Amino acid sequence: METGILKQLLSHSKKQDADAYVYTNDGPSEPLCSIYTARSLSHILQLLKTNQLLKHSLKYILEQVNTVSIPLSPEQKKHFKNFNADADLSDL
Repeated sequence: METGILKQLLSHSKKQDADAYVYTNDGPSEPLCSIYTARSLSHILQLLKTNQLLKHSLKYILEQVNTVSIPLSPEQKKHFKNFNADADLSDL
């Protein structure tokens, strides 16, 4: 992970009051490189305890809290590639 991306994420969290801060990649969120505040985690825990957490997906969870979406710039996108198979590593 590129440190500049993390610094930018932290900067957004200091400028805006939200429950979560997440990068988006042409629409879809990138929930692993995100900031989840204590307030959001408390809310999710409450949903879980009351059987209201319908899906255990980070993308679903982001829909349940006040989320700031930060679009990735074209040069940042290379840092968010998925490596799900050996063939995906050939692009490195």
